[in-house]
Amino acid sequence: MYKKSSSVFTIVSKSFTEYLFRLPQYLKYILYPLFGQLIGITVCFLPFLISGQNVNLGMAFICLILGLILFCHSFWQYALISGGLILISKQIVENEPLKEFKYYTEIFKKRTKDYIVFLLISAIIIPILFIVLIIALFTALGLSPQMFASGDFASPSSIQAIALIGLITFAFALLFTVTLQSFVLSPNLTPTESILKAIKLALKNYFPNLGIVILLSIIVQIWSFITGQLSNALIFTQDFYMNHMSAMQMINLIKGYFSATMGGLLLPFSMLCLTWWYLRMDKKETAKNLYK
Repeated sequence: MYKKSSSVFTIVSKSFTEYLFRLPQYLKYILYPLFGQLIGITVCFLPFLISGQNVNLGMAFICLILGLILFCHSFWQYALISGGLILISKQIVENEPLKEFKYYTEIFKKRTKDYIVFLLISAIIIPILFIVLIIALFTALGLSPQMFASGDFASPSSIQAIALIGLITFAFALLFTVTLQSFVLSPNLTPTESILKAIKLALKNYFPNLGIVILLSIIVQIWSFITGQLSNALIFTQDFYMNHMSAMQMINLIKGYFSATMGGLLLPFSMLCLTWWYLRMDKKETAKNLYK
């Protein structure tokens, strides 16, 4: 698969075909980690959805604890299968025989300590660096973040600042497109080294990287629109909202998780795309270094 073609469009189209071909296997692998989170959130709010304001506090507390346990467990399983999907994707891309999908989760579990460090860096340190970058740029350009406190988003300075933040956010995020792939497929590197390797590859292939992100985003948006329309027609109907007016905020939160869950069904497809893309960039960089 990898040797035949590796253009951005080919990677996306063939990955989608492969995803559909293996859909039953993928669904079996990802259903609990995905829907377990949704069910956990729903269980947390279930007494309020059923009883409204007349909820039994004891039952609400029990549901909250059970829901949080289910949510946390399925969330961690989701984090593990994300790594497993990358190992599976590598096997597919390199035309190697596949084992039972759970095998790859067990393999990835052996790197749990490093994975936690990687997740902490990704979730805490990188956002802090981004905030520092935004503040530094605002200071250099004479823009004040405090302008948002006034709530005047229509002023020219606010529009300029919002546009700048959006542009920087997208450009910054693009550098971290394949950090998880780099971590999973570079077990000899520390979490920090694997992130830096991914950033280096993304910088050297910035515009093709942009292309694959745009194509993936288009597919995800189309899928989100279709599933959103279906959920509004079949689940979150006007009658449903009218019957749960007292729990509107909870319903909206559950609806948000439902949308995220439906989007997560494309996780194997996006992981296959990005893993193939990472392998292509890494192979190209390795070949370049050999001929130096």
